[in-house]
Amino acid sequence: MEDDVGVRELKERLSAYLERVEEGESVTITRHGKPVARLVPYSEPLAEKLKDLRQRGIIYWSGKKLEYTLPTIEPDGDAAEGQTLSDLIIEDR
Repeated sequence: MEDDVGVRELKERLSAYLERVEEGESVTITRHGKPVARLVPYSEPLAEKLKDLRQRGIIYWSGKKLEYTLPTIEPDGDAAEGQTLSDLIIEDR
């Protein structure tokens, strides 16, 4: 749930709004009825999450830039080798 709050009210009740944000809510801060900022729950940056997963041995990354490839499926039964998932969906339609 997102709530709008004016700057004056936010200044008067900052602790209460911070508690709401800590519980997962977002708050839009307005000045003269126009949105100027948003308070959102803190989320650890993706780079930090990935670093933590690497340090814990859950994921491995060589540091090399990944090449773009289309998703493919392994041939079994009706699928031809190297056929992409989108090809199969189109064929199925």
